[in-house]
Amino acid sequence: MPDEPFIIDHPAPGQRTDRAFVLGVGGAIRSAIVLEAETDEHARSIATTIATAFGLDLWERALHLGSFPPRPTYPDI
Repeated sequence: MPDEPFIIDHPAPGQRTDRAFVLGVGGAIRSAIVLEAETDEHARSIATTIATAFGLDLWERALHLGSFPPRPTYPDI
């Protein structure tokens, strides 16, 4: 797996714990991605970048930071 600087496996104690929950068909959670973000705004910026064809929800522990709508996918031309 390629190294991506803003995605980590496990947060350190006391570190922000931002998670992007990737949504599937019908809005069910398909997976969770732990993000390394310094602020809520930084986490939102990362979530915008990684939004999938189904969308995602962003949380920092129990604080809901936002929902990101599905990003359209375009066929290769």
